[in-house]
Amino acid sequence: MKCLVCGRTSKKALCARHSLACKKLILKYAKWKKALEISWPNYLERLVKSEEAGEWVKQVARYLLANNIDLEQAKKFLETRQ
Repeated sequence: MKCLVCGRTSKKALCARHSLACKKLILKYAKWKKALEISWPNYLERLVKSEEAGEWVKQVARYLLANNIDLEQAKKFLETRQ
């Protein structure tokens, strides 16, 4: 199996690095949403443009945006085997 984001060998839909980035991205969204009333796609777009966001987070955000993946689908990536 391969990571959907980078193609590395993985036991799940995302490799360990991108899985951790996705988990952090999802956890932080609740805080952003509460503070800024921001939608999921807008949140992802801001992360991609952010200088503070790490490269793995940006890669996951780009993948989610490019594939129109909503928050619930993103959560499933953390559990799903390909």
